Amino acid sequence: MKKYTVVAWLLLSALCASILLTGCDGLLKKFVKDSTPSISGTEAPSIPETKTPETPVPETTVQESTTPETEPAPTTEPTTTEAPKPPQYTIDLIDEYSTLSLLGAGNFRRDGSKIFADNRGVGDTALMRPVKIEPGEHVLIEASAIVHEGTLFGIMIGEKDYTDSFNTGWFCLNADLNWRCGRLFGAGGGKAEQELTVFAATFGDQHLSTGKEIRLALEILPDKTIRAYYNGTEFTNNHVVFNGFEGGYPGIMTFHGKVEFLSATLTYIGKEGP
Repeated sequence: MKKYTVVAWLLLSALCASILLTGCDGLLKKFVKDSTPSISGTEAPSIPETKTPETPVPETTVQESTTPETEPAPTTEPTTTEAPKPPQYTIDLIDEYSTLSLLGAGNFRRDGSKIFADNRGVGDTALMRPVKIEPGEHVLIEASAIVHEGTLFGIMIGEKDYTDSFNTGWFCLNADLNWRCGRLFGAGGGKAEQELTVFAATFGDQHLSTGKEIRLALEILPDKTIRAYYNGTEFTNNHVVFNGFEGGYPGIMTFHGKVEFLSATLTYIGKEGP
């Protein structure tokens, strides 16, 4: 009996100890739970931002380069450079009509900007400028005319006396409707007749006819080369040289022709004025 009482007491003591330990463990856990802050329901404390003071960066001044920029050299295309034209001045022979001298028995009259020559029944006759072209001067004499009836008109140079050139020597460039060509030749017994033969230079058949404008030009160079032009085209080819040229008097002429002179000029090349 006493043995069973001791066993019961021991079992009861163990039960009480177990209960006691279980209660203490619960209290301990509750205490730990209550004293530990909740993460889920509690806002995390805000951590103040730490601003690092900005370190000012010193401005760097970029100095502009003073070295001139080198541009690519432009492509140079070959160009044709014309030689500067020499000075010149032109005299209008029609404007000088009142000062021109009649050579031969012709009949000339001025009408406005034209000169009419009614010389159908007259041989060589001309209007001469009484101012001499000196040797070594560069001159160009030009005339544009229409032959209405008859044979020809031309540009002439009297060698000595402009009042008697047909007897003292002369040369001319003409447009001859009978020959249907133009001729540069000398006559009158002077040096021109010796050096400039009847066919010193000619231009061939150009269908010359009455009522058609014809332009002639006679150029005398300082080296005594004579150039002749028909309607702007030279036909002497620089091979006519009048070595005995000592100057002369310019004029416009007709031969058995009724002619209307549309223009007649004398140009000094290489001079700026008289």
